[in-house]
Amino acid sequence: MPTKQINGKYLQKPFNAFKIKYKDLFTLSELYKALYEWMQEYGWQPAHYKYPSDERPAVVNSDYLERYYYHKQDAGGMTEHFIFWRLEKNPNNNARLKWYLDINFHTLALKPTEILRDNKKIKTDKGEVEIEIQAYLEKVYAREMDSNKYLKLFKKLFTEQAYHDQIEQSEKDLYHEAYLLQNFIKQWFKLKRYQPYEETKSFHPSYAYPSHR
Repeated sequence: MPTKQINGKYLQKPFNAFKIKYKDLFTLSELYKALYEWMQEYGWQPAHYKYPSDERPAVVNSDYLERYYYHKQDAGGMTEHFIFWRLEKNPNNNARLKWYLDINFHTLALKPTEILRDNKKIKTDKGEVEIEIQAYLEKVYAREMDSNKYLKLFKKLFTEQAYHDQIEQSEKDLYHEAYLLQNFIKQWFKLKRYQPYEETKSFHPSYAYPSHR
């Protein structure tokens, strides 16, 4: 994944990217809708950093979360998509730290189709999708201190003492939230998950139709 141009030296990745792959029947537009609502529920907003030039967007969409959209359709009607969402959030209204969330969608051989469920025809899509989730933690206070030649001298001291516990806890919270998102997507696709606790039924209906079910 390209390095962000926004405040790159103040960003850190608390964990490796999560990846979810699914190849079967599912409705892409409904997946989009469910994830959009999940982001709203958890307070994520569009990220306002400069778009990395090495991602070279073919089409830039300034709507709510989508930063990049590209699709290509072959002669047989199969479509390939590249879609990037870029989000940000101040955890617990902490102005000294900021979270960033990058979500990349890549679909392959996606084609509209119909299936029969409960004696009803349902329009859906058939193909493959991979979703990659990467999160970043930004030390906003460090960027602000670097802009002041006097405060800059105390940045290391602040990081090691005043903000150490906050950063450590925020990394854990960010990992937990990204894990919840990964689990939500797997649940939507009806993929097998390993949970240490009993889970309630998802509020969002699934529009995935695995062939083995």
